[in-house]
Amino acid sequence: MLKILCLSFPDVASSEEGIGDDAGANETTKQVDTDFEVAVRLFKTISHWIIGVLNRTTNGNQPEYFELLPFACRLEKCEQDSELQVICTSLLAMLSQALTLPDCMGASLAKINDVSRMSSWSARLAVVDVLQVLVFNNMSIVLSRLEWVDTVQEIVLRLLEDTVLEVREKAAQVLGGLLHCSFLPATDKLLELFKKKCRTKVVKSSRRVVPATCAVEALAEASIAESREANAVRVRHTGVLGLCAFISAYPYDIPDFVPDVFEHLGAHLNDPQPIPSTIRKTVGDFKRTHHDNWATHQLKFTEDQLAVLSDLTVPPSYYA
Repeated sequence: MLKILCLSFPDVASSEEGIGDDAGANETTKQVDTDFEVAVRLFKTISHWIIGVLNRTTNGNQPEYFELLPFACRLEKCEQDSELQVICTSLLAMLSQALTLPDCMGASLAKINDVSRMSSWSARLAVVDVLQVLVFNNMSIVLSRLEWVDTVQEIVLRLLEDTVLEVREKAAQVLGGLLHCSFLPATDKLLELFKKKCRTKVVKSSRRVVPATCAVEALAEASIAESREANAVRVRHTGVLGLCAFISAYPYDIPDFVPDVFEHLGAHLNDPQPIPSTIRKTVGDFKRTHHDNWATHQLKFTEDQLAVLSDLTVPPSYYA
């Protein structure tokens, strides 16, 4: 019965002309509404029970609790039912903050992985928060199995390439946190992966005027070209977000590889949005967190690297 929750809220017929065939249709609609409302009430009841159990006991999560994860992530943004929103948010918070023992960790990560592949971008965005809090609250348990660490890394890196900007930015924030606490090592292999994505070639689609006789073919070709351009920009933005995560992961010191990362970012200031805005935001945060000890930190940079960092800090000129 709970599978009906994956559907959108049904539209309620506003017409009052329920005569003849319309009467049967209205009866069907009422039946669907009734089934849906029953399912929602059942979901709310079970969610309240799980929240109460996790809040009052120390037993931690059970694998069965995560069966509700897809529904909670999908319905957290439901505008038709504010109570349902609050319940979903509370359930996600309790599931992610509660103790998750090894016998439950595999099932929880598997369900998070399933939700991260859902078609709903709001569900994918919500599950990134769940993954972040779950890992940080159960870090020693997750680190006890290499396959769990690999699963977390795979989910984060995949969502870093998501088609929705908000999901990519949230995944980058989580990646920075995982690097900061050394859950994921800052390896040269990972750095090279992001640098390679930054080198993705972006070919701008043509905007030339074409004769009316071949307008249909031209529109089809233009649509394909724009799709390729958007995909290339997305992949390059993924690389930039990854490099920015390496910078954000060290807010109070400067590892040896960070100055070189700024040089790579400097080559993308004139890329299509949202790449430049991502770079400038990261550099702004970097300057703010390193301001107090900048006299010491700047010794890690060469003159050329300091010049690049200065260019990244200065806003673009209107006349440029």
